[in-house]
Amino acid sequence: MLLTHYNIGSNIEQIAQTFMLGRRDRLLGILPFFHSFGFTVTLWLPAAIGTGVVYHPNPLDLAAISELTRVYKVTLLMATPTFLQAYMRRCQSEDFGSLQYVVTGAEKLPERTALAFEDKFGIRPLEGYGCTECSPVVSSQAFLSRVQIQAPGRILLLEDIAAQPKSSEKLLSLLMAFLLPACATAGTSPATSPWWTRTASW
Repeated sequence: MLLTHYNIGSNIEQIAQTFMLGRRDRLLGILPFFHSFGFTVTLWLPAAIGTGVVYHPNPLDLAAISELTRVYKVTLLMATPTFLQAYMRRCQSEDFGSLQYVVTGAEKLPERTALAFEDKFGIRPLEGYGCTECSPVVSSQAFLSRVQIQAPGRILLLEDIAAQPKSSEKLLSLLMAFLLPACATAGTSPATSPWWTRTASW
């Protein structure tokens, strides 16, 4: 299947916007480059948007995977359900403590695997879908944003806000009530604040 530069570039932009990836993020590069999933997500995505990436040639080298994720504070893990099952058997929960997203592809994610992974590591894997013809990422399960607002004396997660009445006006007023004091304390404006940057497209 022949993919154009535009195919790959568009898919990279879509992934970066969906997961709000930035220069502070780090991917774990364990997928082979000969497949469009690894080629797009772990080779060209970090290069295009400036996200950090930590490579290892063997996704089943469990000791190395644990150490690399812990030492480099990896925030995004792209893997297969088979790999996740191996990580649950041998990796410690603290090794994956920095992960903010875990996305699987290439095979169906069984519900029992997702639940078991969440029970051990405290993060629910998302099931992605794709095909080579689509460069390859097509979709992922819905998820709440990882955004957190570090207001003075408090950290407010958007998950907390989402539990409030589902009114867009209420959501915005709650968000701004914590965002503006945080910006004032930090000496920044909402337009240049990292908190605003993370929430503006949510």
